[in-house]
Amino acid sequence: MTKTEPRRAIDTCVLLNVMTNGGKDDPLWLPRSRRVLEAAVAGKYKLALSAYVIPELAGNGEIRGTQLEKRERHRRITRTREWMSEAGFLIVEIDGTIANHAADLAITKQLRGGDAVILASAIRAKVEVLYTWDTDLLKLNGTYEFEIAEPPTPGDEGQLDIFSAAS
Repeated sequence: MTKTEPRRAIDTCVLLNVMTNGGKDDPLWLPRSRRVLEAAVAGKYKLALSAYVIPELAGNGEIRGTQLEKRERHRRITRTREWMSEAGFLIVEIDGTIANHAADLAITKQLRGGDAVILASAIRAKVEVLYTWDTDLLKLNGTYEFEIAEPPTPGDEGQLDIFSAAS
């Protein structure tokens, strides 16, 4: 993969934090998670997203909203899928090479399978930063040619609300 523009990657937890409007996470995370997505939408960098994240989000109980009425659950799932396809992310496909690399990372870095796939995808996409809230990934900062960091503190950017932005 040729690196032609600034690239960042995000872990599922950053995207999930925004899509659930903070959910059960630390309230200080939401503005920081939003900033990452807003900067990508503004064209400051290309956001690389492992293909693994797509089914992980769609299958998440907070997105599916099993506690919600069927109509609202359907709206959330539909809006999530639409937004994912319209967002213009660089989707890093999972092939045999990434799967094997992720398996090696899971073993050598003691990562869960999903975290290892996210990391292997970031390596493949040649990103400059992988944003995450996951301590298992954060502890690996300094190990690779890119930074692994929490999303940055926000400035005065607007707020991104995927579900209320639905037309």
